Amino acid sequence: MPPLENSVGGNTAGAFVNEADIAAVTLRALDDPQAENRRIRITQNTMTQKEIVDLWKRMSGEQVRVVPVAAEELDAMIDSFNDAKDEPVKNALQLMRVMWVRGEALRFHPEVAEAQDLYPDLRFRSVEDHFRSLLDTSARQWKGQTNA
Repeated sequence: MPPLENSVGGNTAGAFVNEADIAAVTLRALDDPQAENRRIRITQNTMTQKEIVDLWKRMSGEQVRVVPVAAEELDAMIDSFNDAKDEPVKNALQLMRVMWVRGEALRFHPEVAEAQDLYPDLRFRSVEDHFRSLLDTSARQWKGQTNA
C-alpha cells in the first residue's frame, strides 16, 4: 500500500517483507539444520517512514500529507480503545508503536537468525519493487478505464 499519510515518528527504521519472501525462507528453513528450533527474521529491506514517503513521492510524483503524531499521543490513542470491537484498530496502533516508535523490528537478538545470512542467494523484494508494481497496476487500471 502506498503511503497516503505519515503519522508516527519518521526517523526510526522498520523492516519490510513481502509474503513471497517469507514463503521462500520458510521453505528453505524446513530442511535446514541451521534453522532448526530457531526464529528467523528478514531485515534486508529497512527504511524509515520519511524514506518511504520520499521514495513514494519520487516514484509516483504524488504529494503525501504528513501528520506528525507524538509517541505520547499514540499511547493515548491506544489506551482509548477498550471495546472488543475496537481491537483491530488498537492492534494496528500497537504495531505502529512497536515498529515506528520503539524500533523493535530491527533490535538485535543474538538467538534470532537473519535470513540473508542463512540464505545469501535469496533476493528479497524491495519497497521500491513493491511501489513499482503498485504504480504499474494503477497505470494499467487507469488505461483500461479510459479505453472502455
